[in-house]
Amino acid sequence: MPNLSVKDYQKLQHIRFKVWLIENETSQRKLAQQLGVTVQYLCDVLRGRRPGRRLRRRLVEECGVPVHLAEPRTVMRPAITHVDTELKVLLLQRGLSIAALARQMGITPTYLINIVNGKRKAPRQRKRLIEEFAIPPQLMKEAA
Repeated sequence: MPNLSVKDYQKLQHIRFKVWLIENETSQRKLAQQLGVTVQYLCDVLRGRRPGRRLRRRLVEECGVPVHLAEPRTVMRPAITHVDTELKVLLLQRGLSIAALARQMGITPTYLINIVNGKRKAPRQRKRLIEEFAIPPQLMKEAA
């Protein structure tokens, strides 16, 4: 199977779960009633918004939901580690962290990383990074 983004994986799991519900002639409401929880709570557990380990175990044991469908559909966001190592080294040499640089710029660390990785255009912020903070432009990817 090709590498899927988190969003695509969530959609795929949701579709598989819906197919399982149809094949077993049941619904989320019926499952929730059988387990004695609200539909909202069941959905939150399946989406990974709530821990719900016991509920997932009961889904498998009492309701016959396949294990892979009872797992939470979300994956925790990775820590801010995808910024180029060179940039991290440069910031460390200056006694800065990504969070500290973002604070000085008045933006969030996530937004800063998106600028550096070329996911956000933000020409003013890019210019500030290059001019005020002397970040070499070759460490930043161009936004598409």
